[in-house]
Amino acid sequence: MWRIVLLSSFIMVAHCFQMTPYESYLDRIKKQAIKNRQEIQSKAVPNNTTTPIVLIDPQSLFGKPKNTEKWNFENDITVNFSHIGGYQEIKNELHQVKELLLSRDLYDGYNIRTPKGMLLEGPPGNGKTLLARCFAGECGFNFLSLSGAEFNEKYVGVGAQRVREVFELATKNQPCIIFIDELDSIGAKRSTSDEGASIERFQTLNQLLVLMDGFDREKMKHVFIIGATNRKDMLDPALLRSGRFDKIVHVPHPDEATRKEIIDLHRIRKPIQITTEEMIASTEGLSGADIENVLNEVSLWALRHNKTVDTVSMVDRTRDNIILGTTTSNAVLTYDLQQRVAIHECGHLLMGLFSTLHEPPSKITIDSCGHGSLGYTYFVPNRKGLYSKTYLREKIMIFLAGKIAEEILFDEESSTGALDDSIRATTLAKEMVLDHGMVPRPIHSLLSEQVKLLADKQIQNLVEDCAIEVRKLLLRNKSMLLWLANTLVRKKTMDREQIMENVRIAKMLYPTTDLIITL
Repeated sequence: MWRIVLLSSFIMVAHCFQMTPYESYLDRIKKQAIKNRQEIQSKAVPNNTTTPIVLIDPQSLFGKPKNTEKWNFENDITVNFSHIGGYQEIKNELHQVKELLLSRDLYDGYNIRTPKGMLLEGPPGNGKTLLARCFAGECGFNFLSLSGAEFNEKYVGVGAQRVREVFELATKNQPCIIFIDELDSIGAKRSTSDEGASIERFQTLNQLLVLMDGFDREKMKHVFIIGATNRKDMLDPALLRSGRFDKIVHVPHPDEATRKEIIDLHRIRKPIQITTEEMIASTEGLSGADIENVLNEVSLWALRHNKTVDTVSMVDRTRDNIILGTTTSNAVLTYDLQQRVAIHECGHLLMGLFSTLHEPPSKITIDSCGHGSLGYTYFVPNRKGLYSKTYLREKIMIFLAGKIAEEILFDEESSTGALDDSIRATTLAKEMVLDHGMVPRPIHSLLSEQVKLLADKQIQNLVEDCAIEVRKLLLRNKSMLLWLANTLVRKKTMDREQIMENVRIAKMLYPTTDLIITL
């Protein structure tokens, strides 16, 4: 028999960790004892002891904290803001923070507190990580980067220990920037109803809060924390208060000037013959990562086919394949079914052209795409984030136009292909009524069954009013709708230029005053 003696800290460890059944840990203890047997045999046994003693470190049973050597630590950052295309206003703001950090002693003399942390927030794919690295390069600071998920662990206390390790490493290598990506994975709002695994996350968050603004902060005077997230709304208020993340910088989708610089940066040495200005419109609404991916993929396609990128349509096709999936021919469909799909999609198309505020259509096809539909009409995405009542009504009308176009040309009979459009139209109408109050009698909370019935009635009325208006417009332009649908059946797919060309012809054949877009 082997006598198993645990280190004194075992009792403390067993108390801290959330235990699974006792038998499983006993098995682990036995395995550890057997593993150490050879080492023990070569050592002297204490006097008057006939049974070897095996010492077991509890940390070997419950998992060790992450080795600090494995953290992503860099002390020679060579990138700077010149490696980032556009975002000039954000760069200017980061330059101001840089000046504060490099002149910290000067500001301390005037009793002015310099920022301790900065939060980069915004939609994914817009270079928050790159901004953090370039900021470290501009400042000449060491850079310690990690993901918030790296702190998460099933054992209570390990996450907090890893936070301490990170700050200890940064403190030894001052001046240093700690960059925590996906901050919401450890910084999510706390709730009294959370329990179980959430306890570990709370302890990790509490340790982070203490180290960011605790009594020992003076020892980390030249440690600056940068967090990044695309879910700022999920973060705990204690994390966002002044004294922790003093600066909150929003990193949006790139505007036109920024897209131009991003394209110029990523088109270097690629086989692209068209100008940057020609590609700007094709990248509207895309993130910086999407733009880089589009240029990379279109260049790969050109090299595989021994060509150069010499038309905008090549860029548009690549963009659509990335966003919507690769299209496949619907040659197996009957002519009648192809015509129905074409009429449905041309309903969306015409309604988009009749709208005053909605984005113009960029592509229309009756070929299948990655999300399983038999066809689609693609509109340039709107990333402005602020939408008027008229704009949202027009969006509902575009959703409904495909179904109504089918009903007009197929004796009031629509297909199941309109189901998703109807759901999206109703969902948007619900948001307009309940969230935005864009009706004559706004309702912002459901207090009773009577109020719920009133809200449902307002949603129904809004959808019905939009449907009536769509029907009037499409009936007035029925001949144009049918002509465009027949053209689409022949061509299968039309890009922005082809759409405009064929709509121009259709307007000459069937004059109308409903078209808003300039042809």
